[in-house]
Amino acid sequence: MRTNNRAVSESKASSAALLLIPSAETPVSHPQVALVIVPVVLRHVKRSIHICAFLDSGSDATSIRESLVKRLGLTGQPKRLTLSALNQRSSLISTEVKVDMEFVVSKAVVHLTRDWSVKRLPEVGQVVPTNDELQSWGHLRDVWFSNCSTSKTGILIGSDVPEAYWVIEQRAGKWNAPYAVRKILGWTLMGPIIHRKSSAFDVPTLQLQNIHSDIERLYNMEFVDSTPGRKRDMCTEDREALTKLESSIILKDGH
Repeated sequence: MRTNNRAVSESKASSAALLLIPSAETPVSHPQVALVIVPVVLRHVKRSIHICAFLDSGSDATSIRESLVKRLGLTGQPKRLTLSALNQRSSLISTEVKVDMEFVVSKAVVHLTRDWSVKRLPEVGQVVPTNDELQSWGHLRDVWFSNCSTSKTGILIGSDVPEAYWVIEQRAGKWNAPYAVRKILGWTLMGPIIHRKSSAFDVPTLQLQNIHSDIERLYNMEFVDSTPGRKRDMCTEDREALTKLESSIILKDGH
């Protein structure tokens, strides 16, 4: 997820991601790639939820599933998100929230002060190596990898949470072999696993745009084009955005 200078930073896919699946006419097979998926606990007041977190350094912001925002009772300010994936762009209204995230292995707690609610996140699963695989990778034989209790990613951690990406130790093997990185969240497996095949590609990227930068466009759509006989209707998302903006305006001294 990427932003411009006017935008508030946010992640992909992230925050949503574009999942590219080769067509049946041109099947493609490539090694399964291990991404950074780790178990975490989200906490707010007296509520807590165990979920999987997807670390995506290609995103410049952090996003959380809308369903978790509701379950945790999180509230925040509405924003307009612009989601970009390759040559595709779309926008949606999101909520900016704050939540505490605890890494299950290290028990370290990170205070996430700018998360963005999204309905969907990249459907990427954790790759858990088998004992046979670990034995075949000499450099990883004594490494223990934590396992997520759920297969569904609940939060995408972007590069706006730098401490999640601190590298404490790294184990590299031969060329094209998977490697392991130890962060404050524990050991994570990364890289291609040659003998495991996949035919789906994840290309996540998410861009956040401050909703206030859309005010002029929204009002222009409604009022500027006054040509007789011409009517321009706003889409549902624009109407929702305008309603939220109007309801958030506070008048001072009649202005």
